[in-house]
Amino acid sequence: MSKSHYTYTALFCEENIWLLAKSLQIEGKKLEQLKILFLSNTKKQIALFEQQSAPLGQAVIWDYHVLLLEQSAQGDSIYDFDSRLPFPCPAHQYFYSSFPEPQKLPQRLHFFIREIPAKNYLLQFYSDREHMKNQIPLEQFPPYPIIENSPESDRIVLQDYWDMQKEINDGSRVYAYHSVFQHLTQT
Repeated sequence: MSKSHYTYTALFCEENIWLLAKSLQIEGKKLEQLKILFLSNTKKQIALFEQQSAPLGQAVIWDYHVLLLEQSAQGDSIYDFDSRLPFPCPAHQYFYSSFPEPQKLPQRLHFFIREIPAKNYLLQFYSDREHMKNQIPLEQFPPYPIIENSPESDRIVLQDYWDMQKEINDGSRVYAYHSVFQHLTQT
């Protein structure tokens, strides 16, 4: 599987992952096996290694990042368009390569993961791209229209997804990264 087979726009990970989930569904993947992972914290600072935008061996600091998790009997895999790691990458490898151990991470960089069923994300996700206006030139915005599938009353805006304190009606669950890391080291 090649990243180049899918639609990608730099700095729009939430839309890249929405489009990827839609493509995987069309390709025959079962939505029940796909989860969307939003990573963020109250400081809007999370550190990721193995990102293409950072020099080798150094972390990039994102305000949030969005991944796709595929669960299968062969093992869980992570899809991350911005990573140097394989696409998809075994989840265990992805987490060990991309994130430092929690005890080695400054408290301000500890983060949460919102896990959202792909079916709900595909139905409810909405972004007006307002968060990127005046941040990058308009020509760097995605060439396709904004994603808006559901009626306005059912939409979940980008800012709600990255607010880990907010309860939203999408079947999502929020985990502290240190608990996910602990779980990975026990398997």
